[in-house]
Amino acid sequence: MGTQEKRRFSRVTFHAPARLVDADGHAREVEVLDLSMRGALVRLSDGTSPEGLLRDPESFWTLELWLSDVDQIRMEVQPAHWHEREVGLRCERIDLDSMVHLRSLLEANLGDVDLVNRELMQLVS
Repeated sequence: MGTQEKRRFSRVTFHAPARLVDADGHAREVEVLDLSMRGALVRLSDGTSPEGLLRDPESFWTLELWLSDVDQIRMEVQPAHWHEREVGLRCERIDLDSMVHLRSLLEANLGDVDLVNRELMQLVS
C-alpha cells in the first residue's frame, strides 16, 4: 500500500489502552496512538520492539479497544509497518457495531461529518 493510499483516510490522535490478540488467543497490551477508518497506530506497552508475528504482514490480529464498560471497537488487522515500539495496523475487517463506534469517534474528533461520510464511502467502494 502506497503512502498516497494510506493518507486517503483522516487520522485522529486517540491515546487509549488496548489489546492485540493473535490467532491463538495470546494477547499483547498496546496503547492506541491514532485511529482511522483504515487502521490504527499502536505502541507496545511492555517497551519492547515488535517481533515475530507483529512483523509479519501476513499475520492476522484482533485489535480490541474498549471505549466504555460496554462499548468496544474490534477490528481484524494486519501489521503494515513498524518502527521501534510502534506498529501500524491495516484494518482488514470490522463489525458493524465497531464501525458505528469508530465513525462516531472520528466525527467527534474531526468535527467534519461530511469528511467522515466521504471516507466511509471510499472504504465501502
